[in-house]
Amino acid sequence: MKTLPITALFLCFAIAGRAQQLPLFTQYTEIQTYLNPGNIPVDYLQYDMDQSLGLTYRLQWLGVDDAPKTGLLRYEHVREDQNLTTFGGMLLNDRVGPSTVTGIYGKYAYQIRPTGSGNLIIGIGLTAGLLQYRLDGRELEFEPGDRLQDMRQTSWLPDFGFGATLTSYPETGTKYYIGIAVPQTFGLSARFQTGSDGEISIKRSFHFFGNAGAIFAVGQQGFLEPSVWVKYAHNAPVNIDFNLRQKFVNNFWMGLGYSTSNNIHLETGMILNALLGLKDAVLRIGYGFDYSLAPYGSTLGTTHEINIGYAWSK
Repeated sequence: MKTLPITALFLCFAIAGRAQQLPLFTQYTEIQTYLNPGNIPVDYLQYDMDQSLGLTYRLQWLGVDDAPKTGLLRYEHVREDQNLTTFGGMLLNDRVGPSTVTGIYGKYAYQIRPTGSGNLIIGIGLTAGLLQYRLDGRELEFEPGDRLQDMRQTSWLPDFGFGATLTSYPETGTKYYIGIAVPQTFGLSARFQTGSDGEISIKRSFHFFGNAGAIFAVGQQGFLEPSVWVKYAHNAPVNIDFNLRQKFVNNFWMGLGYSTSNNIHLETGMILNALLGLKDAVLRIGYGFDYSLAPYGSTLGTTHEINIGYAWSK
C-alpha cells in the first residue's frame, strides 16, 4: 500500500501562511478563545457581558479558484464568583480546494484569582470536539487511473486543544493578557482509499499558538489595543501577526496590522447599540481586509472577513 503525503496533496495552498492547517483570521482579537481556550472572552473582558454569540465568515484570496472559505459560529458563557468559569461551544467549517473540514467543539475554562495576587487571573482551558474531513476525488488525480476509490470520501477524527493564560484585570485602568495554546494536541490522521489499493493520509500536525495584548482606556468609552498572535506548525515557518486597533468614544473602531508572511491587515467596525436602542447588551459588526505584499500578492487577490457579535448579561 502506498501513502501520498498531505504536502503533495495541498502544495498549492502552502503559501502566504496557509501551510498551517488551522484557519487564519484577520479580526483575531474578536475571537480570543479560538486562539486560546484559556483566554477570558472578549465580551467579558471589554464590555462586562457574561454571555455572547458570534459569527465570523472569511473569504481568502479571491483571485484563486477554490480558495479557502471559513465560517466560525461560537457561544460562550462566563460564570463569576470568587473565580471565573467559562463554557461554550464552536462550530467550524473550513474549505480549501477539494478538502472540507467541519468541526464541532465544546469548551471549558477555569480562571483563578490566586489569593493575594491583586488583579491577576490565571486561566486554563480545554476544547474537545469531533472533526469531519471530506475529500472530493473528482478534483484529484495523481497518476492515470489512480483516483479515490469513491468519488467523495469522509473521515472522522476526535480533536483536542489546551491553553493557559495570565491576565491582569483591574476594575479600572489598563488590562493585560498573555497566553500559550496547543490546538490539535494529538497528531491524528484522516485516511482516504484510492482505487489502486493506495491511501491518501492527511495528518493533523502539531500547532503552537501564543498571544498577548493590552487594553489601554482612552476617555470614558474608548480604548487602544496593541496585540500579537504567534503561530507555529511543524515543518512550516513561524508566522506572527501584529495588530493595533483603537475604539473611539462614538463606538467606532479601526485597526491596522502586519504579519511576517508579508500581509497587511485592515479592520473597522462599530457597536450598534445606540442605533438600535439596545440596553444591557452589545451588538457589533466588524470587517477585515488582507492583502499580500509578496510578489504573488496580485495573483492571490484580496481577503475579506465579516464578524458579527452579540453579547448580553442576565
